[in-house]
Amino acid sequence: MKNLFENNHVFYFYNDVNDSNVKTLIDDITKTVIEDEKAIINNNNELISNNIDIKNIKYELPHIIIHLNTSGGSVYDAMALFDFIETLKKKYVVEIICQGHVMSAGTLILQAASIRKSYKNTSYMIHGMSSWVGGMIADFEESIDHIKYLQDTYINIIENKTKLLADDLKNKFQNKENWFFNTKTALEIGLIDEIIE
Repeated sequence: MKNLFENNHVFYFYNDVNDSNVKTLIDDITKTVIEDEKAIINNNNELISNNIDIKNIKYELPHIIIHLNTSGGSVYDAMALFDFIETLKKKYVVEIICQGHVMSAGTLILQAASIRKSYKNTSYMIHGMSSWVGGMIADFEESIDHIKYLQDTYINIIENKTKLLADDLKNKFQNKENWFFNTKTALEIGLIDEIIE
């Protein structure tokens, strides 16, 4: 395994989860991935020019580390970032380090990581979907069906990545609870993998 990269790639997401902030992070990470690919191509070209066979050379890529501190925001934009990170994991180890607070849509983003870490004083919050709807009755019905779909998707992701059960989450959401908890609880329920002391 050949290592061309001396340092991990570090990014900070200290923002609300919205289209602009998520796009900025995705753009920044994408630029870094392109630079990594260029470095590998340049290294391969140099090896080829020195008559070295490159077909069995594998590169060890640096970790992508995202420091996450967010009150949450749009579930759509959280899903976009979740899917982007899931795709990144095909090549990179993606670490998310929680700092300050990770709430609402932020907990969804966190679940995309290969490694989920947290500083010991980070606060967390999970809750059901909320929305503002206007229009005719048919608009309300259509919106309710879609919000239920989004909430079911969120619940399934949380259930698959943690020790939490879908029925327990549905009960909390049905009772309109904002479930606040600390880092120790986040570790116990499997929302994170490790506490940074």
